[in-house]
Amino acid sequence: MNIARPLLMLILCLLLSLSALAQETDFIDVKARYAIKVPRRPVEEALAFTLLKYEISGTSALWKDDEGNYVEVRNLLATGENLTLSQTDKKAVLMSFKAGYLQDLQKAGLTVRELPYIFDGFDGVEIQATGAGGKLVSRLFFAHARFYVISATKEHAETFDSPLAILNTFRILNKEEYSAKLVEENSPRSFPQKAAIPRPASDIQQAAMKGRVKSVITEHQLPQTSTRERAREQYFNSSGDLEKEIFYSTNGYPTDVFTWGWVDGMRVSDNKFIDYEADEGPNENGITNLVMSLDMSPNAKPVRKADERFSNRYEYSYGPSGKLLEEKTFDNTGEMSQRIVRRYGAGRNETIDYDADGSINTKTVETLDPSEHVIEEKRFDNKGKLYIWYVYKLEFDTMGNWIVRRTYEKKFSNRRPVQKQIDTEYRKIDYF
Repeated sequence: MNIARPLLMLILCLLLSLSALAQETDFIDVKARYAIKVPRRPVEEALAFTLLKYEISGTSALWKDDEGNYVEVRNLLATGENLTLSQTDKKAVLMSFKAGYLQDLQKAGLTVRELPYIFDGFDGVEIQATGAGGKLVSRLFFAHARFYVISATKEHAETFDSPLAILNTFRILNKEEYSAKLVEENSPRSFPQKAAIPRPASDIQQAAMKGRVKSVITEHQLPQTSTRERAREQYFNSSGDLEKEIFYSTNGYPTDVFTWGWVDGMRVSDNKFIDYEADEGPNENGITNLVMSLDMSPNAKPVRKADERFSNRYEYSYGPSGKLLEEKTFDNTGEMSQRIVRRYGAGRNETIDYDADGSINTKTVETLDPSEHVIEEKRFDNKGKLYIWYVYKLEFDTMGNWIVRRTYEKKFSNRRPVQKQIDTEYRKIDYF
């Protein structure tokens, strides 16, 4: 199989349909985590082939500019016996691909030169090829989990400055850019924010926060590290109700995006789960997210027609003081998935989480300080056995909302209480 497919041989069959953009701009492929400054939209093509013992798949993006320059970016994922490639595996993929690439270029009658190439600390190789039709430069390297082949060529080139300048704009998105673009592309639709019947307590009030909170950005830090990672983002409207919520993995990559609002008088939410390839994002440490399939067994309940306008809807019950007593969550088929009952006492709150079948899942008992901040939390399993005990130490902003929370796990050793810090959370709170 011709895996190299020299760029000079592609232009005749692929570039006739390219349409120009008004000006040079960054093309960003979020899934492949790269950006490159190019003057047009690319022709894109799926790629799949076998190389040694590895299955290779990915995409090719191909551009032509007004000066006759051609640029291609191939981003490829290789899988072998293990989902995560070792450095030895990566070297084998690169060397085998390079060998086939050089062979194809030489068959095309091009004079080939090979040079070492380093991209952002990643070792690779640069291939330069010249012939009667022009000049080609290709760079082959791994960055994170992906194998990239980026190429530029120019027909009848006296100088190679302009295509090389475009090639040099190739960059891997940093974590902040990557996360922001993933959230942007995976945000569900927005909902109307005005409730048909106002609730006795807003989301801000229910969370025992003070003031007109606009957003809360939470980061967490483990005791043995010096790095904070994004954990959660919450955005509220001027009425104190939640509009958007983003959850992050333990290593700071977005995993779920929720939007909240109202439809036909119902409190609803929609959400999207962000998918990552093995060895990328939340999976970069070798932990792969699994997506569970639908239950298709003979005893499975028939699936009712879903309301596609949202993912979940919520029903609330309040006490005379306006405090939330009960919350029910339903999926968009009307099936109840969760029921939460809350009880309030002096310096103490109790929450019981029921499964859809009415059985107790967990019970949580919170101890409050005089300002109703949670300073201790005990969690009990469905048999009533205590399985976790947290103690919180808090620091506050001028509005009285906590902005630093140190979490300690409390256990007993030789009948003596012992506390071990497990996490520190930092909240950046903006107000209207």
